[in-house]
Amino acid sequence: MLAEAPIPDERLRLIFVCCHPALAPESRAALSLKVVCGLSTARLARAFLVGEGAMLQRITRAKAKIAGAGVPFEIPARAAWPERLGAVLATLEIAFAQVYEDAALAGDAADFATEVLRLSGLLAELVPDDPEVLALAALVRFAEARRPARLDDDGAMVPVSDQDVRQWDAAMIAQGARLLDRAAGLKKTGPYQMLAAIHGAHLSRRETGETPWAVIVALYDGLLAMRPGAVTAVNRAVAVGAAQGPAAGLAALAAAPADLRLQGWLPWQAARAWLCEQAGDAEAARAALDAALALTPPPAERLFLEGARRRLG
Repeated sequence: MLAEAPIPDERLRLIFVCCHPALAPESRAALSLKVVCGLSTARLARAFLVGEGAMLQRITRAKAKIAGAGVPFEIPARAAWPERLGAVLATLEIAFAQVYEDAALAGDAADFATEVLRLSGLLAELVPDDPEVLALAALVRFAEARRPARLDDDGAMVPVSDQDVRQWDAAMIAQGARLLDRAAGLKKTGPYQMLAAIHGAHLSRRETGETPWAVIVALYDGLLAMRPGAVTAVNRAVAVGAAQGPAAGLAALAAAPADLRLQGWLPWQAARAWLCEQAGDAEAARAALDAALALTPPPAERLFLEGARRRLG
């Protein structure tokens, strides 16, 4: 049931406006991120793993649809929120992903960290009975809770499995846990709940001292069944490598959707570098790290990759 309240925030109102159901599903979030968040076409193309030309066409078609079909660019009534909610959540997810990939908050999307934290919490208040809304708010809090531990003393990015759990924000973790518990109580599982559960599994190391990699692989299996995609497959491959060994991880990475664009995606090259290093293939690991460094990573990630490259000689 939707809360009987208007949308009290200008940016969230604009996101709902841009996520009009008359637009193609793949265009709604892209248009929102372009118009409301001001992401460049090049950044959008990287976020959606498509070519820049294809993204420009997607945005152009969406604008033409609005102009040609007379799509009303207006704030939807509460009864129309459900048909837009999926695209609204995708917009917030992708906006947050842009800042999450920059551990030092050194890029032009740095403000999205606090903004998505705020907007996801507001949306959870406005739509308190939608488990996916609650789960997105939970996963953003789980991820942000780890931010104090994401940089080492030299400013290099620290992978989640190596972070000092004493630096994690306990209060924010508790907020996320309450939201995820509420989502689970609604007994309708979706991809955002799986993503939040993956973040929660990493956070369990704070209590147990160990990362439950087998549980994380199982959660990624569930997520892949609900929302297949290259990003999920690559992240799963890293978890498989940690749980079952680098050979299994490399096999899982090779089984990711065949797409040459993945080779221009920094996390794919970083995952391959780590798995190859663990497998003892230093030459392949060096090649993957060189490819990752050529993709202009943010400063903290560059320092991390350069450190791994020096370690390999």
